[in-house]
Amino acid sequence: MHTANLPLSLDTGAAMQKPYKRINLALNLAIVLVVILIGVVFAKNYLLPGRSTPQRNFRGTKVNLTGIDWAHNEETLLLVLDEKCRFCTESAPFYQRLTQMATNSRVRLVAVLPQEVAASRQYLHNLKVSIEEVRQSSLDAMRVEGTPTLILVDEKGEVMEAWPGKLSTEEENEVLKRIEAKRS
Repeated sequence: MHTANLPLSLDTGAAMQKPYKRINLALNLAIVLVVILIGVVFAKNYLLPGRSTPQRNFRGTKVNLTGIDWAHNEETLLLVLDEKCRFCTESAPFYQRLTQMATNSRVRLVAVLPQEVAASRQYLHNLKVSIEEVRQSSLDAMRVEGTPTLILVDEKGEVMEAWPGKLSTEEENEVLKRIEAKRS
C-alpha cells in the first residue's frame, strides 16, 4: 500500500503546484506591465520635449492677474514659468534673446511664476534673463496647464496668442518676429 499511496501523493503535489505556477506567472506579467507603464509615463513627462499635455485654447479670454495696467502697453507678453520646470531652464537662451529684443519695444514683458517674487527674481537672475516685472500666480489662476507658456495679451488684458511648452526654433522665431514688429 505504501507504493500505491506514493504516486497518489506525488500527483496531488503536482496538481497543487499548477495553480501556484499560474498565479506566479500572472503576477510576473502584472509587474512587467506596471514597469512598462511607469516607463512610458516617465518618458512622456520627463524625456520628451515640449507639450506633454495639450494647452487649452483660451484666446480672447481675460487674463486673471491683478495689479497690471494692461493699457500701459499695446501688448504684454507673459512668460509663465516655474523654477522647477526643466523646459523653462532649458529655454533660458531664448528668453535672453527675447528680453534683449523687447528693449525699445512697445511690448512689455512680465514673468509670472508660482514661487514667491524674491525667489522668482533670483531664478531669472541665475538664468541671466532680465525681466523687471515679476509676478506670483498659480497656473490655475492663469488658466495655464503647464510651463513654460508664453501668453501675448492686448491692452484690454485679453489673450491674443499663446505658445505652450518648450518652443521649437520656428515657434521661437515667430515670437521674436511679433516683438520685432512692435519695436519703436
